[in-house]
Parts: sequence; structure tokens; C-alpha cells
Amino acid sequence: MNNEPQNPAEPNSAESNAAHPHPAPSNPAPSNPAPQGGHDVPLTPPPAPSVASDAPAYHPTPAYHATPAPQPEPSRSSSGSGARAGAIAIAAFGGIALLGAGGTAAFAAVHDVAASAAPGVTDDVQSVNASGIDALDVDVAASDVTVQFGDVDEATLEVTGTADNRKWRLERDEDELVLSNDRNAFGWLDGDWFGDWFDNEETVVLTLPESLNDARLDADFSLSAGRLDIEGLFGEVDIDMGAGGLSMKGSATSVETDISAGRAQLDLSGVTEAALFLAAGDLEAKFTDTTPDLVTIDVSAGTLDLTVPDEVYNVSEDVSAGSVDNRVNQSDSSRNKIDVTVSAGSVILRAGD
Repeated sequence: MNNEPQNPAEPNSAESNAAHPHPAPSNPAPSNPAPQGGHDVPLTPPPAPSVASDAPAYHPTPAYHATPAPQPEPSRSSSGSGARAGAIAIAAFGGIALLGAGGTAAFAAVHDVAASAAPGVTDDVQSVNASGIDALDVDVAASDVTVQFGDVDEATLEVTGTADNRKWRLERDEDELVLSNDRNAFGWLDGDWFGDWFDNEETVVLTLPESLNDARLDADFSLSAGRLDIEGLFGEVDIDMGAGGLSMKGSATSVETDISAGRAQLDLSGVTEAALFLAAGDLEAKFTDTTPDLVTIDVSAGTLDLTVPDEVYNVSEDVSAGSVDNRVNQSDSSRNKIDVTVSAGSVILRAGD
């Protein structure tokens, strides 16, 4: 305790100090009081407590909680962007898959409706008066077609099996008989573009009156796909084939072929002139009975195998690539000519019986 005399201006301060070692003065003291007996005796009330202060509060008050500062919005990381892009890609792929499934279903439905509504799904027979005709035009695609002569009064067309959404027409145009078929409105529903998905089993037979089987009827045959079998005696014959298979037996005074692809077989008598053009594929031709005056051969690719009667021929060859295997008797003085041009592929000339 401080034994120094008290300030007379404050007569009760000693007693007050004895009763209360650490009183709270009623009036604020100077900011820098003098030390009392080696002890720092606070003469002013302690400052208001703060959150970070460890000193006890003179008058307890609730703890102060500072309002947290607003936190910045997290930035989108590259991983988040990648996840979002992946989700978008998956959604897009799913949409495409659903679209494809819907398109497939629509495709099948349209084909079923078209096939059920198409003429010729059941057997179909058409007849046309063929009296006096001198030409035949057959233009078909993606079916099994047969042309023949028989015991009928009129040209008769018989369609059997699935029509595969094609409508057949047998018509007469003045002195020409025309056989054709229509592709469907969409083209790609034919099935042939997709490997005969719908298993087309359609067969078509055109029978001409036997009175026309006299080697005077000229004929044009066009085949885009499928198969065409021909048998009879014709005059001038023109064959145009894009693909498929063709077989012709009988006779013709002349024959011209333009084959882009596929396989064709000819077994004809009476041919005096022939022009055989082959872009690709295979052509096997056999001419019998009559020695041709002129045979012109032009092969871009593929294989052409020609058999002619066993006579002497004047053979000329122009070969850029490929080969010519000449097995016929030849002489430059022969009036029977065979002209061969080969860009690629191969040609075989054979002598028959």
C-alpha cells in the first residue's frame, strides 16, 4: 500500500483504496497516471472488449460477431467446362440416335405402306394387241424378267410375287411394243440400293405371239439391275446394261452391246455384224452358223470372251494395257474383220466348231 500522504483535495481516497484494492474511479484520470509503488494501477476504466482481446470485460456484453465479407463467386474451372461440354456432346449424340431410330422406323413404315398399296403385290396379268408390231423396247430394273415367244394371241405380261413398289406397264406405241416399270417416288426404297433388304422375289414374264418369232423383230433391251433372260429370233438387237445379269439365246442379224457392269452371256446364230463395248464386268459371246462380216470390240476394263465360227479373219489389235489372246485363224486378206481395242482388261478370241 502507498504510505505517501494523500492529496488533501481528496480526503476519503485512502479509505476507499483500503476497502477496494482496484476501484473503478468515478471520474476519468489523466491518460498517463504516475506509477504507484511499483504497480500500475489503472485509474481509467478498461476499454470496451473486442473479439480479439483476452482481457475480461468490466461490464460483460455479448460477443461481437463481425458480418462476414461477401465471398467472390467461384470461377468455372476447366474441369467444369469439360464436364459441361461432355454433357452437351452426350445429349447431342442421344438426340442423333433418337433421330436415327425414328428415321429407321419411318423408313420401314413408308416402305410397308408403299408395298401394300402398290399394284402387282398379287399376281397381275396385262395383254396388248401385238399384231403388226416390228419393234420391241424392254427397259427394266431390279427384277427377274423373261422375254419369250409362245402360244398366245396377244403380247402377255405376267407379274408374280412381291412388286417391291414398282408398277409395270405393257403398252403399244404405234408399231412398237414397250415394256417398262416405274421406280417408287423416293428411289431409295427399292431395296436394291441396300442389298435387297426386303427380299424381292418378283418374277416377270413377257410372252410374245409365236407369229413374231421370225427374225424380223428388232429389239432394244435395257437393264439397270436384276436379271433379264431372252430367248427368240430377232432382227437388230441393242443391249444396254448398267448392272445385273443378262442371258440371250436364239438369233439376231446384228447385235450391239454397251455394258457398264455385270455379266452378260450371248449365244446367237445368224449374226453378220457385231459391236461389243465393255466398260467393266464380263461379256461372253458366242456366234454360230454365220461368219460375221465385221466384229468391233472395245474393252475399257473387264473380260470379253468371243467365240466365232472357225473361219479365217483379218484381226487388228490396239492394246494400251491388258491383253489379247487371239486363237482364231487370221489373214490380212480376209474379208471377215475383227477390230480389237483394249484400254485395260483382257480379250479372248476363240474359233468355234
